[in-house]
Amino acid sequence: MQDAFGFFVDDFALIVGPYSIEPIHNHAAVVDKVLKLKQSDGFLYPPVSEPPKYFFPLPTTHTVRMQAGGCLPADFREKDGAFLIRLLAVMHGARAQFHDWQYDIRFPLKQTPLAVFTNGELAIFIEEIYTVFSLWNYENQRRYCNILYLHSRCPAYIVEWDQFAMEYMVTDALWKLFSILQSVTRRVPHKERIKEMCNALAMYYDADEVEHRIVEFRNKLIHEGFWGESTPGFPTQNFMPLHASLNLEKINQRLILAITGFRSVFTNSDWRSFDPCALY
Repeated sequence: MQDAFGFFVDDFALIVGPYSIEPIHNHAAVVDKVLKLKQSDGFLYPPVSEPPKYFFPLPTTHTVRMQAGGCLPADFREKDGAFLIRLLAVMHGARAQFHDWQYDIRFPLKQTPLAVFTNGELAIFIEEIYTVFSLWNYENQRRYCNILYLHSRCPAYIVEWDQFAMEYMVTDALWKLFSILQSVTRRVPHKERIKEMCNALAMYYDADEVEHRIVEFRNKLIHEGFWGESTPGFPTQNFMPLHASLNLEKINQRLILAITGFRSVFTNSDWRSFDPCALY
C-alpha cells in the first residue's frame, strides 16, 4: 500500500503526480533522537564495533503512497520512487534510502538545502521535474536517478580529493545524459564539456575557473595521481584544489536541475558565490 524512506530532518509534505509524501506521525521525536548522535562536523558515523561495521541503518522519516489509494507500482523503487527520494535528497542536502536499506561511510545530519525554497515552491518544482522525467525513456530515467544518487552521496566522502573525483564522475554522467537529450553528435573535447552544457542550459560560466582549475585538477588527479601539486592525503600548497572541488559541486547542482529544462534564479546564478540563493 505504501513505502517509507528517510532520513530527512525537515518534515516536508508533498503531492507529486499520483503520489502523496508525508512525514511520519512522530517525525520530531525520531529526528531529535538521531540528532543527538551527530558529531561536531555535522555527520553521523557507523557505530564503533568489533569487527567494524561499514553499513548502518537509520529510521525512516517519511512515507509515500498513492493519492487515490491502492498499491504503489511494482517498479516504484526502480523508477518513480528512486527519482522522488533522490531528488529530495539533493534538494535538502541529505542522503535518502528506503526503509530496509542502509548507509555507508557517514551521513549528513547538518542538512543544508541546495537553495532557499518554501515547501510550496519545492512541491511546484518537483512536480515540474517529474513531468519531464516521466516523458523520458527508461534508460534516461535510470541515468538521471543514478546522477541524483551519486551527487547526494559525495559529501559522505571525508577528504576533498575523494569528493572531487566523485563529483567529476557526476559531471561526466551529466554530459552523457546531456549529449543524448540534446542530440550532440560531434566530438566535444573533454575540457569543453562543462562550457558546452553551461552555454546550452543558460548557466553562468567562468572559463578560468573551469578550464584552468577544475579540468586541470581533474587531469592531474586521474592521469597523474596528484591532487593539485601534492600527493592525495598530503597537505596542499594552497586552497585552490578545495575551491575547485566546492565549485564543481555547485556547478553540478545547477546542471542537475537545468538538464531537465528547468530555469530559475538558482540555475542562472553565479556558482562561485557562497551566499544562499533562492530557487525561484
